[in-house]
Amino acid sequence: MVKLTRERIALVVFFVLVALGACILLSYFSTGRGWSVAATAVDDSMGQLDDYTAIVYSGVAEADPALSMEEAADVPSSAHAHAGEEPDKVTGLGLRLLTLAAEVDSVDEGRVYVSDVRDLYETRGANVLTLDLSDGASRYAEPIVFKVGGKKVGVFSVRDRLPDRTFSRIVEDLREEGAESVLCITPRPSLVCSYDGVDVVLVTQGSHEYAIQNAPEDETVVTTSPLEGEVGVILLSSNNVPSVKSVGSL
Repeated sequence: MVKLTRERIALVVFFVLVALGACILLSYFSTGRGWSVAATAVDDSMGQLDDYTAIVYSGVAEADPALSMEEAADVPSSAHAHAGEEPDKVTGLGLRLLTLAAEVDSVDEGRVYVSDVRDLYETRGANVLTLDLSDGASRYAEPIVFKVGGKKVGVFSVRDRLPDRTFSRIVEDLREEGAESVLCITPRPSLVCSYDGVDVVLVTQGSHEYAIQNAPEDETVVTTSPLEGEVGVILLSSNNVPSVKSVGSL
């Protein structure tokens, strides 16, 4: 009898845990956005992107200066090993020359090119738009609507804080021109006075690591550019729900 009671308690506990897990999953995927973001991740990993639009761009964020100093502090040991000399014999100009040689040898090492990422997504069936963020994305200071496959994407950049009405008017005009998705490019999030009507805010400056916000309840995805040498990707699903990623290697 005692054994039977324990088995029943174990079954009850098991079913309670299953029910709790189901509730958590349902709460996460309670909106269409949640399902779309999850489906995008699956499709991207499986390579089936026929109904997607990919926006690709070369990363422009600079590495954290503190990390760069740490890497520089490690240079002498590697330089010594390369030169085959004792640490106290490699100083001044000799060390600088060795450092420059190491930098030349490592040019393009681990670098990802936007053209390669574009080709990758095109071969997987996605329609691809390439953006140029050099020179602070100044070429998008004048809002523009791109037609990518069967989708229209509105893009504009903000380098100074605009009056609320002016900013809203830009978004409204892009929507009126048929933009199904709107992307705002800015060096700092504080320059964006409102996220209303904006699907993606792309931040180009800052020494922070690549970070994203893909919470299902968010109406706007906020993302920062990856580091130089990497490629950023914004994927728009068939129902225009965005998700973002950074490509650091192929």
